[in-house]
Amino acid sequence: MDKEIMDRLSWLGQPHLAEDLKNWSSEEKHCFLSELQNWDRELLQSQQERLKISKLPLEKVESWKDFAQGPTLEDEERGRELVRQGKVGCIILAGGVGSRLGTEVPKGTIPISCVKEKSFFQLFLERAKAASHFGGRPVPVAIMTSPANHLETAAFLQSHQWFGSEPADLFIQRELPLCDRNGNWRLQSPGKIATGPNGNGECLELFAQAGILAKWKALGVCFVQVIQVDNALADPCSFSLVGFHAQRDLECSLLGIERDDASEAMGMIVSSSEKLKIREYSEWPQDLYQSRGADGNLVFSLANVGSFCFSLSFIERLKKKMPWHLADKQSLLWDPVEQRQKKIPVWKFETFLFDVLEESRSSSALVMPRNRCYAPLKQQTGPRSFATVKQALLEQDRIRYHEITGKSWDREIFELDPAFYYASSEQVQEWRQKKWPKKTYISPACL
Repeated sequence: MDKEIMDRLSWLGQPHLAEDLKNWSSEEKHCFLSELQNWDRELLQSQQERLKISKLPLEKVESWKDFAQGPTLEDEERGRELVRQGKVGCIILAGGVGSRLGTEVPKGTIPISCVKEKSFFQLFLERAKAASHFGGRPVPVAIMTSPANHLETAAFLQSHQWFGSEPADLFIQRELPLCDRNGNWRLQSPGKIATGPNGNGECLELFAQAGILAKWKALGVCFVQVIQVDNALADPCSFSLVGFHAQRDLECSLLGIERDDASEAMGMIVSSSEKLKIREYSEWPQDLYQSRGADGNLVFSLANVGSFCFSLSFIERLKKKMPWHLADKQSLLWDPVEQRQKKIPVWKFETFLFDVLEESRSSSALVMPRNRCYAPLKQQTGPRSFATVKQALLEQDRIRYHEITGKSWDREIFELDPAFYYASSEQVQEWRQKKWPKKTYISPACL
């Protein structure tokens, strides 16, 4: 077995990976030889070629001008009708774990709502269920996990019986080997190459390869929304976005917001060669990202929140090979001399979903108020933390409560059932006449 390993590593040009091979167990050697079959020399060479271009060349771009400021009533009604016709589905991107939040559990399992402490998964699945009840047709949901969290995610959802909704279709994103500063692969532990999730850029391709696209097409789905699992205000069945998308006969559309300040780290919505594109803040010079015009306003003021809508026909014909974006990370790697793990700088290779926009024949952005669509959980304290996300959920419920009742909520904390967000005008009129209880959690059954 040792000779087979060394022959394979020699072919790859990575003999250093077996520097302490004599210390490995038979099981570690067997697993390593099996893993080596997953990777080839062409992949490594492609990674090394990409590393020669530390930064992508800057293209000439302008701020995107051809956007809609909030949905029209026609957009909303068109979206509602498409849900009634069973033409809308949703993919939740849920490959991450909450390491920056002080935990290693899947992000979707983290409790976040104000009263019931519902997890992200519960929030989204209950929203999809409420939209299904509104339309009288199922709103199918698919969830993209990662190798690191797939089993735990599946066990969590099954143990909670999918929160009363129809079971979602699960599929797994890919991983790629990490490279050190010399462009070489490294070990995470004896017999295990260090890898990392390769981003969300292959989401649509994997969705199709898993057979979910064909399944949804047979159900009559024509529009697929994609949301991020850590954005508590993301809507798995947005009447606004799908209606905006369909009314304009688009292949791709996305939600955007106005950036809060020059330093806010978000992808920018830009125009290049008259096409809609997203450009990552980390790949631009800071002075350009934060530049202001003569009027004092940010030149690139529109930011991408990571919520998309794609026509199913576009996904079917999508053939684009997604480019790699480099992420400079620190990772625990195996030191064969010291026989222990050490933190080492590495390059992570990621693809991003927004790069598919360049393949679309028609795309645009719907700009919404931040408090209606964007409240991400990224860290324990400060901006984008548990406190700010809970406040955003509370504010959203206060607004909806006022829209239905015409009154303001006069208590500190409460939570509305998702059904109140996916309702017919008749239901709203009926609820408006009811006496609303002063409970901390309110569902239609309470009225």
